[in-house]
Amino acid sequence: MSCSFCGCLLGLQRAPCHDTFSEFTRRVGPDRLRRVFLILESQLRTNHPGLGQRIVIDSSLVKAYSNPRKRKAPVSDPDARWGVKKEKGKKVYVFGHKLQISCDADFGVPLDYLVVPANKNDSRLYPQTLVRTKAVGNPVEVAIADKGYDSKRNIIISIKHHVIPILAYNPRRSKDKQKRRADYILPVRRNSPEWNRYYAMRVAVERVFSRLKEELGLCSLKLRGLERVEVHFALCLMAMIAIASTATATGLGQLALCIEPWRYYG
Repeated sequence: MSCSFCGCLLGLQRAPCHDTFSEFTRRVGPDRLRRVFLILESQLRTNHPGLGQRIVIDSSLVKAYSNPRKRKAPVSDPDARWGVKKEKGKKVYVFGHKLQISCDADFGVPLDYLVVPANKNDSRLYPQTLVRTKAVGNPVEVAIADKGYDSKRNIIISIKHHVIPILAYNPRRSKDKQKRRADYILPVRRNSPEWNRYYAMRVAVERVFSRLKEELGLCSLKLRGLERVEVHFALCLMAMIAIASTATATGLGQLALCIEPWRYYG
């Protein structure tokens, strides 16, 4: 959809310039957008009973709108840091930011998010994401995550908050899998049929990140600074949750997870 067409729909003579959007991000800020996101999520929960019972937690690195290799010059994004991810079995270093989300494992929509520099450890962010997801009203019963989140601390925190942790085994946490004491307190035993059924739901978060990157411009970052980057991420997440909420409320549930049709709907 062209910018001129959008301007006509909104009653504008022409599409706003880039400076107008930059001023918008400075004026609104990430805290207000987070409140709007939670309002949209609450509306979706009202129209979709059971939302938030089983969640998946994961993160993704996004390259900063900055060049870290300039010599004798300040980095244009002072909040960006080096992070590492694996692609096809190889380590890839990314200078940027990290978006960690919790999403509903059944419905496949984001429920909460956290934006931090790329060098932050996933495992240490898990408690904050879990607690925040529950605090906004999601009746979390099961939390699913990959081996990057596996730790005794995360297992205990999950059980403390009455959540069943389904965290993939990380061999670096213990030399002997059979002697991990934290595993004895797991409500659902590793590799049991129930465990495997829950862990198979982790694919939901991969689909969420795929839609964010390919259809909602998550990686098309043109802002610098952690707060402004969070605004960009929040707008992408709000678009996804708004589509799901609108589709469910208007009886178009089959389009709740589809981004493309809503570009031209109506």
